[in-house]
Amino acid sequence: MKTYDIKKLKAAEVGALFPDKETRLMVMSSIGLIQHLQEEIDGIEAVITKKLKIRKDFMKLLTVPGIGTILVSPLCSRSAT
Repeated sequence: MKTYDIKKLKAAEVGALFPDKETRLMVMSSIGLIQHLQEEIDGIEAVITKKLKIRKDFMKLLTVPGIGTILVSPLCSRSAT
């Protein structure tokens, strides 16, 4: 199971997939940790994004899945020099 799929699991689904109590506890703990870290990442990205100015010629890169402002920003800064 991929991390993306695990993040979407509800408690009832975890119970159905993992009948063992200890395994359920471990999975639920991991899901909570993933969610917390995602919130932290989102906050950091929001701060960075506010400070960035992405040039027009790099805007097309943002349409590629998996490429966001955090990945485009070093390209913009390197190409400016």
